[in-house]
Amino acid sequence: MFIITICVFIQILVHFLCGC
Repeated sequence: MFIITICVFIQILVHFLCGC
């Protein structure tokens, strides 16, 4: 579960930074 949370968090960060 913790790994999934990290992956989702990273995806949100990337989406926020690059605005893809």
